[in-house]
Amino acid sequence: HREGVACLASLPQSSTLFSGGYDNDIWRWDLQSGKGKRAIRGVGAMSASLDWRVNPNAFIAWDGHDAAVLSVAVVRGQLCSADMHGEIMVWALPALARAAHLLQHRG
Repeated sequence: HREGVACLASLPQSSTLFSGGYDNDIWRWDLQSGKGKRAIRGVGAMSASLDWRVNPNAFIAWDGHDAAVLSVAVVRGQLCSADMHGEIMVWALPALARAAHLLQHRG
């Protein structure tokens, strides 16, 4: 993460840990090796503007959150994530393809 970590979730009966952060990213960690890599790239104001100058189509490839990821949980074999703007996304495991994008939660 480029900024602070806000939440963690583990994959049951696995050495996989997910973290969500204030950089809008979700990372996948291998607890045995201690190594992690960005699994779902968020859209951040700073990173978006920098990448857009290099590749104007970069926004199309981004599936992640556009605000800090404050919650991640593994539910029924899927990774669920929620951000500070109230958006909830569901990701199919193990590929982490977006399975659902729930509208903003308000009220």
